[in-house]
Amino acid sequence: SGGTIEVFDISNKASPSSLGSKSLTDSGSSECIIAENYLIKAGSNGIGIYDISNPNNVLESTYLPISLAEVDNIKYHNNYLYVVGNTQVKVFDLFAE
Repeated sequence: SGGTIEVFDISNKASPSSLGSKSLTDSGSSECIIAENYLIKAGSNGIGIYDISNPNNVLESTYLPISLAEVDNIKYHNNYLYVVGNTQVKVFDLFAE
């Protein structure tokens, strides 16, 4: 099990309200980023990509099982996800058709 994404409506800053939660596929690194309508989260055994375009219904879009011993950093730029590990960098085209 891998933890949870919690979604909150903060339009009323004095009283935020929970919109729901989504269980994660993988735990591990706390490294995560928001790219367009996606939350990209590094885990122990890969990268989970979650569609957050509907905050009431967060969906796991893709899971990339990668074999980096440790994910040090993830970056998103122009539809590419760059995953930096201890000794290597992997690049993924996230929206290739």
